[in-house]
This record gives sequence, structure tokens and C-alpha cells, in this order.
Amino acid sequence: MKRLICLLLVLTFCCCLCACTPDNGPTDTLNVMSFNVYSVNKNPVNTNNGDPVDMRVKRRAPCLNELLLGEQIDIAGLQEASEAWQNWLKTDLDSAYSYVGTHTVKTGEGGYIVYNKEKLTLMEDGVFWLAEGAPRSSE
Repeated sequence: MKRLICLLLVLTFCCCLCACTPDNGPTDTLNVMSFNVYSVNKNPVNTNNGDPVDMRVKRRAPCLNELLLGEQIDIAGLQEASEAWQNWLKTDLDSAYSYVGTHTVKTGEGGYIVYNKEKLTLMEDGVFWLAEGAPRSSE
């Protein structure tokens, strides 16, 4: 998880650099947030309250769209995004936003950067792992 957080920080920093013009410095301020989406790995039911994963996503996802739009968020780091969240990003994320990221092999959880595509342009994306000699996803 520490590696994923470091990856998100590096990606956020890179996005901040992309938001600057070479001649005039920053074009505007960036609103950045972090959001833990509340995942339970591959377990389909949360043992705390019995909610199916899909119901939690259906309940929380509209709030994420409202938060992104209402607070005019430019970059958001999402942690612990389960497969249900990954599917939501593909289909229901507000059209003003896009995302990049990946998931781990062992848990299926992902770390994603959501960005305002009307304000920022994705110039390049990729994944690297901080563990020595790890050319692929850490388990």
C-alpha cells in the first residue's frame, strides 16, 4: 500500500508540472484531493454491515461525482478501488473527468488518479514500482 501511495504522489506531482506553462508559471490553482473509496478486496460482502460491494459503490459513487464537480477538483487520488469501483470509473465517472491507474494482482484493488480533462491534458502515463527488482505489480 505504501508503494501505491508513493505512486499516487509521484503522479500527482507530474500532473502539477503539466499544469504549468514554461513562460508564465502556473496557469491557475489546482484543487487536489485524496479519496479512499472503501473497498473490501475481492470479498463480495462486507462483514461489518452485510452490504454487497455493488450497493456500496452505487451509494457512494454519486457522492464522488458531486464532490468532484461541487468542489471543482482538478486531481483526485483514489485508493482501494475494487473491481466494482473500476467498472464505475469506466462507465459513470462524470464526463468532465478521466482517469489513469492500475490494480494489484493479489487483491485486485487499484490506485487511480482522476483528473479534470477540461483543465489538464494527459501527456503520458505508466506504472512503476518502488520495490527493488519489481518490474511488475507487487502482490
